[in-house]
Amino acid sequence: MRNETTSIPVTDKVSLAAVIHHPLVANNKVLIVSHGFRGSKESGGRGSLFGDAVARIGFTVVRFDFTPCQPLSSQVTELQNIIQWSSQHLGREIYLLGRSMGGSASLLAASQISSVAGLCLWATPADLEATFRLSLGSGYEQLRKGEVLLHKDEWGEVILLPDFIQDFKRYDLYVTITNLAKRNIPLLILHGSHDTVVPIEQAERLFSLAGHPKKFVILEDAHQFTYHYETATDAVVRWLEGSH
Repeated sequence: MRNETTSIPVTDKVSLAAVIHHPLVANNKVLIVSHGFRGSKESGGRGSLFGDAVARIGFTVVRFDFTPCQPLSSQVTELQNIIQWSSQHLGREIYLLGRSMGGSASLLAASQISSVAGLCLWATPADLEATFRLSLGSGYEQLRKGEVLLHKDEWGEVILLPDFIQDFKRYDLYVTITNLAKRNIPLLILHGSHDTVVPIEQAERLFSLAGHPKKFVILEDAHQFTYHYETATDAVVRWLEGSH
């Protein structure tokens, strides 16, 4: 296997940092991994191990960094361009895996691009307003009032603009997955039983509305899958092996 550090153009002026895991023997299938809010392609150092595990079964894996803390609509546009670039340069059969908010972007992109062959939602919020009320606390009300928010968390400080949450009103992800069900693309949902950021009820409803084939894996863990990351990785690998 070979890992390539690169940048992928998403507009005439903007390119996103990425790592591409090239398998020894490529199968013309690509898994694009989207990180969550405040996350990165590195996933606390575990992203590389995950990419290598998937590349061992013949998939080319693309891990990339979104432009930080942009509204969901901007992330969807960036992911659409990553998909287009990947299909032109790496392989024609595209699978998407999104963690947390990256899963929301992946679900929307999959609904809009008919060539997407499979979708994995990893601790993904469907009710974005409820989820960010939990994660931002009083800061959510500050944004709702049209004020700029200086958000502080374990990863440091970040500035959020009101359009970050105003953009949520454009989407109903339960309707999105219902519409996607008509295409019957393979779906894997991974969720922690003790997720206090994205309550598991959101994942359960997504699963109930999804088409077939579909699989739901519940891990005895919280939002970051800190203790069961290897189990989650194994579940993704097995799902990918059985999806083609």
